[in-house]
Amino acid sequence: EPSAATLPAPEGERRTIAEHLGTMPVHGHVASLTYSMEDAERRFISENPGLWQDFQQDLRQQLAAQELSIVARVKAALINLFPAGRANAEDVCFELAVSRSTLQRALRAEGTHFQAILDDTRQELAMRYLRKSVLTVREIALLVGYRDPNSFTRSFKRWTGRTPGSFRALVGDGSA
Repeated sequence: EPSAATLPAPEGERRTIAEHLGTMPVHGHVASLTYSMEDAERRFISENPGLWQDFQQDLRQQLAAQELSIVARVKAALINLFPAGRANAEDVCFELAVSRSTLQRALRAEGTHFQAILDDTRQELAMRYLRKSVLTVREIALLVGYRDPNSFTRSFKRWTGRTPGSFRALVGDGSA
């Protein structure tokens, strides 16, 4: 997410955009986004052809999600929100333009709940990134919506019984 933003727009529009950017844009004559040096040096997913191909497939699924089940729509929204560090139910509701109660009711009707979809989506993406990339555990944690790599490692161990590093070593051997 950008560390600063400038937009030639009224305050109401800047507040709406701030919800997506994660920072409140200041008023200015030229639109601009400022990123930290750490973000500027981060590798693009497109550097890795195998990972990029998977990411493109995720994007296609997001486009098709409008006609899919609520579970598929929530997964698509999460995949879109993770890189910005936004992975809570409120953000998903905003993305899908539904209320929290509507989302909960629809998920109950499909026999699941938000936390289960969040965990499943994070686990699926994390395992993919560990198998198909040289991204660091910290980078993967950010890509699946964790701000703290230690929280990601604890969750990954709960999901798989292994740390991200030991999982990567195992799949690198072709054992998993």
